[in-house]
Amino acid sequence: MGEPAIIGPGDGASYPAAGAETTFKVRGEDTGGMFEVTETSLPAHFAGPPPHLHGRLDHAFYVLEAEIEYQVGDRIVRVVEGSTVFVPHGLGHKFGNPSDRRARMLQIDSAGGREAMFKEMSAAFPPGSTLDPSVLLEILERYDTRPA
Repeated sequence: MGEPAIIGPGDGASYPAAGAETTFKVRGEDTGGMFEVTETSLPAHFAGPPPHLHGRLDHAFYVLEAEIEYQVGDRIVRVVEGSTVFVPHGLGHKFGNPSDRRARMLQIDSAGGREAMFKEMSAAFPPGSTLDPSVLLEILERYDTRPA
């Protein structure tokens, strides 16, 4: 069993990639791989990752600030602060920020162990770069993620 923790605002290991930044609030290694919690900041007009799916990972996204556009299966929705989007494993999805201001979301994943993926993305897409979908998908495929 992991140790209890209180993670304050701005605390946690952060991984910037192509203008977005993901901060681990609860790491998978702290939960025995059971789940992890991240906070992600998306710049204005951020296209986000290409549509993808996971074999065994479920996501819950909670919008903290601004609005975020999610594609879940064939449905595309813009959700505002305070909204939650649940994406079960095996269902194609993507997200992005179509607004003129930075957006933030809390993400709860049903399995831990994805911190290495964010480290790789941070190295591949330094500040000022844009996401190259082919490079991104190459990284994601190592972590239970494939194109939708």
